[in-house]
Amino acid sequence: MERGGKGHGDFKKVIRQSLSSDAPAEVHGSDVKARHRSTNRQAQGELRTTTGTEKSNKTKWSDLYAKSNNSSHHNSVMINKTFFDNTTKLNNELVLPNILLIGAQKAGTTTVASWLHRNGVCAAKVFGDEPSFYKKETHFFDEFYDKGIEYYVKRFEHCTEGVYHKGFSLDATPNYLNLARRVYDTYSKNVPANIMGSLKLMVILREPISRELSWYNHKVDFFRRGITAGYIMNVSHKNGTVKSFDEYAEMLKERVLNSPHNAFGFYVDHLRTWVKLFDRQQLLILSYDELLQEPSRVQMRIERFLGMSIKDEFSNANKIESKHKVKEISPHARKVLEPLFREKNEELYDFIRDHPGPPLEQTPFPRFDNVVVQSNHSRH
Repeated sequence: MERGGKGHGDFKKVIRQSLSSDAPAEVHGSDVKARHRSTNRQAQGELRTTTGTEKSNKTKWSDLYAKSNNSSHHNSVMINKTFFDNTTKLNNELVLPNILLIGAQKAGTTTVASWLHRNGVCAAKVFGDEPSFYKKETHFFDEFYDKGIEYYVKRFEHCTEGVYHKGFSLDATPNYLNLARRVYDTYSKNVPANIMGSLKLMVILREPISRELSWYNHKVDFFRRGITAGYIMNVSHKNGTVKSFDEYAEMLKERVLNSPHNAFGFYVDHLRTWVKLFDRQQLLILSYDELLQEPSRVQMRIERFLGMSIKDEFSNANKIESKHKVKEISPHARKVLEPLFREKNEELYDFIRDHPGPPLEQTPFPRFDNVVVQSNHSRH
């Protein structure tokens, strides 16, 4: 974003307050959301920018992106700070990703992220001997939130370089679906409202039972390979044997009923929070079924949402092939899980209908009713 003109003083004022441990953020709550709405209404047509000579002119978003890509100021969300980490100075700017692919797990996020990364969207930096998947998903808001914003920024400091497509940078951690408040607090306290209003949010929704089956297969595969991360261990018995999917379904039902706010498959509950905090036009809701059946249409929706043009096509990614893979839901597991998600699915359809998103979003959102609940062919 351009930083000249009247807006620059406000920008510095906001950042000075947001980086002070004692001072409240300049913009927050309902006020910042109202300003987001205003920003996004402008983004649907034209965006008014102010130059250093106080001269106003109107620029389409696509032109602004192109201009930003050819200048020293990119569209990555930036915050102003004197020093990066007491030793490294980064042009007085800290960079936060401006695209968040927030979920859902096992719903094609790797396919979409890999496609964007291949086509110039900046990926996160991987440190030392960390697993390579940190390039796609940093897990800042779910695992490393207590490390503070400087830790997150380190992942994206290189994204100010001009080689990246129109200044875009992406964090595609699917575990963020139920963490809207943390994302909002981090961005609203550290960037001005007009820049925060350009943050792009995407989510891919998959029929919840088939998603749980794919997640189960993923964890079983890791467990059989000797990976013992905490989230994997609930697919095994204490004696080290693997639970059947019927047993896993029973356990899942108990966990969801005891802690519904953490149920990833209750999509509508999480989306309500995102839409409460962010402008609905910032959030693109995609269908996993369309990703499987008509991937070119999903590509088109993403390209238009981001203001990009990409000739490359999706390629399958992260596909698990194993003789132990469960490919279909048993009648017992179906009986356990279908009632668990039925009401929330209906609420989801109503919510998306009553809260329309960007014009390019699929309307109406396809129901999960006719989905074949299996994982023979999938994208992750």
